[in-house]
Amino acid sequence: MTDGPVWKIGGGRWHLGVPLRARGKLWGSVIASGDGTVQPSAFTEDRLAAFGGVIAAAVVNGRTVEEVDRLVLEQDSLRYVAEKVAASTDPDEVFDIVVREVGILSGVQGAKLLRYETDGTATFFAGWGPLSGTLPTGTRLPARGTSVTGRIWATGVPSRVDDYPSASGPVAKLLTSAGMKSAVGVPIRVNGQLWGAFAVGSSDAPLPPDTEQHLAKYAGLVSSLIGNLVARQALLDSRVRLVHAADSTRQRIERDLHDGVQQRLIAAKMAASLAADLVRTGEDPREALVALDRRLSDAIEQLRDISRGIHPSILSEGGLEPALRSLARRAGFPVELNIDSDFPRLEPFLEGAAYFVVSEAITNAIKHSRASLITIRVRQDQVGVIIIAQDDGVGGADCAHGSGLTGLIDRLEAVGGSLRISSPIGDGTTLVARLPGPSIHEGSRRGQE
Repeated sequence: MTDGPVWKIGGGRWHLGVPLRARGKLWGSVIASGDGTVQPSAFTEDRLAAFGGVIAAAVVNGRTVEEVDRLVLEQDSLRYVAEKVAASTDPDEVFDIVVREVGILSGVQGAKLLRYETDGTATFFAGWGPLSGTLPTGTRLPARGTSVTGRIWATGVPSRVDDYPSASGPVAKLLTSAGMKSAVGVPIRVNGQLWGAFAVGSSDAPLPPDTEQHLAKYAGLVSSLIGNLVARQALLDSRVRLVHAADSTRQRIERDLHDGVQQRLIAAKMAASLAADLVRTGEDPREALVALDRRLSDAIEQLRDISRGIHPSILSEGGLEPALRSLARRAGFPVELNIDSDFPRLEPFLEGAAYFVVSEAITNAIKHSRASLITIRVRQDQVGVIIIAQDDGVGGADCAHGSGLTGLIDRLEAVGGSLRISSPIGDGTTLVARLPGPSIHEGSRRGQE
């Protein structure tokens, strides 16, 4: 460390460093370099020192040294947390790091992460500082009230309370008894939806006015981590549901074969044996042969019904348009189907997914919606296939409470598609499914081959 300029000359180049001071303290330095075309001199020192003075004045006038130091510390902290978010396989460890970093950097007495539940409560998890001990990990309280927790839950925007004893609600009551004087919180959003909040609290004076801004930077990192966890868990859940669906389908087929087809084949065998006995005794076997024919026909029809539930033969042979028209005719329910008669052929797995979207939509309308009509529109654009199924029923469909819609989402996502559900209570249900596929030109060409 030196008080004056420092020269370093060698290798055909020179370097000059001048200390940068703010309010009498060494804050940084200004460095200039050159080659043989510019000769170093005392004039160079004077000009660089003058430039350093301008920078020092800007630092002092623009921000206090403490503010700049805090900014540097915050950037280091954010970089450290971001690295942990990217590398850690233990989210609890990252949450603990986040609240500790924010707590120390902000000089508060408590930092806490919380999640909003669907029943209007808030579950508190990672925490730092003496005030956070008032809400141990796993504490679940009603979110209502005018605490920071309640305000964010009600508005979805950053909030502060500078006079906590005047706040209402279960959370405010508990924290006030622990000595909380002021608090600031910011929302944590995952996939655009309010997921939770990140709050800090003080038992002293109100927190600085820029606390929300600093806290939001960390909340963004927490949102990224939670979003990754939610997506990862959703993928795992989807895979589990697909396995269970496959198992259930196999068990249903086994049951249908045992209880239906097998029984009809046994009856047919008995009819065949009876006919053979009648022939041997010289009696008329025609009645037994008619019974045999009837039982074999029943068995064939049962097998056809089972095969339709797996993959309708008309879908494989004729494509989506005739398969959907057949489905609409057999629904036993008013179905208005809009699909071009020359709708192009798609990859078999896409046609299967599209068929079951329509099948599930019709089934839901019949079983749950109390609808009088369902309208199905199927079209293709340059991106893929769009299926819109709309009924005039009671609405209120929720994939969280129905395995049919959940299974449909899994099936579509497995082939690169998506499903959007709109079902306001009392206003019917609309399903909008998107499937990838060839362009209209490519699909038409395939359909003509």
